[in-house]
Amino acid sequence: MDVRAISADVSKENDCKRFIEETVNHYGRLDHLVNNAGIVHSFLLEEVADSRPLNQIMDIDFWGYVYPTYYALPHLRRTHGKIIVSASVASWLPFPRMSAYNAANAAIFNFFDTLRIELGSSIGGITIVTEGWVESEMTMGKHLNRHGEIEVGENQRDIHVGPMPVAYAEECAKAIIRGALRNYKYVRVPYWYTVFLLYRIFAPEVLDFLLALFYLVPTPGRKDAAPLSKALVDIPGVKSILYPSTIRAQRSKQVKG
Repeated sequence: MDVRAISADVSKENDCKRFIEETVNHYGRLDHLVNNAGIVHSFLLEEVADSRPLNQIMDIDFWGYVYPTYYALPHLRRTHGKIIVSASVASWLPFPRMSAYNAANAAIFNFFDTLRIELGSSIGGITIVTEGWVESEMTMGKHLNRHGEIEVGENQRDIHVGPMPVAYAEECAKAIIRGALRNYKYVRVPYWYTVFLLYRIFAPEVLDFLLALFYLVPTPGRKDAAPLSKALVDIPGVKSILYPSTIRAQRSKQVKG
C-alpha cells in the first residue's frame, strides 16, 4: 500500500491547495476527500481577553474544511469521488464552554448540506458525520484555552465529557465507512445521541436546563466549584466504565507551539 503523509496547516489556504496538488501529482487522481481537522476549546465567551482564540477555532474548524474542499472539487468531479465531513453533534447540541466550536460545526453542517444541493450528482456524494465523544486527542483532554494556547488537561476533559460514554475510534471509523459506501447523507455516531436531537426539536427548554445543570452549575459541597459533570466522573470506577483505557489519566500540560 502506497501511503504518503503531507504536513500542512489546514487553517492556511495555500497549505490546503498544496497538499491537494501534491496528492494528485503523486497518485494521478483524487478519489475521495475526508475533512477531519478540528480543535475544541474550553472557556466561556466572557473569559477571553480578545477574539484571537475565537478566530483560531473558526480558522481550523470551519475554513480548514472549506479550503481543501474548494481545491479538491475539480478532481472529485473527474473521479466522481465522495466527500466525507467529520462534524460533531455540537452542530446542534449546544454544549456550554464550547460556543465557538459549536458555531463552527453548525457552519460546517450547513455549508456541506448546501454544497450537496449545488453539486447534485456531479460527484459521488457528501456524507456528513455528526460524532459524539469519540476516542481521540480531544477526549484525552487536548483543547484551546482562553489565551489561545493548546493545553492537555484531564480536569477540563472531565468537565466537558462528564458521564458521557466515549466511543472507540475503530467503531466510529467502521460506521463512517459503512455510511459512505451506502451513500448516506448523514451518519450519527454513537447513534444514541439521537435522544438529544429529539429533545432539541421537541423539548429544547428541557435540554437547555440539563446542559446548564450538568456543565455550569457548581456541585454543592465541592471546594473547587466543579459542575456535576466533573463530580459524576470523579466517582470511583465510573471512568473505567465510560472511557476507553487509552484516554484515561492524562496529565495536564501546556503544549508549546
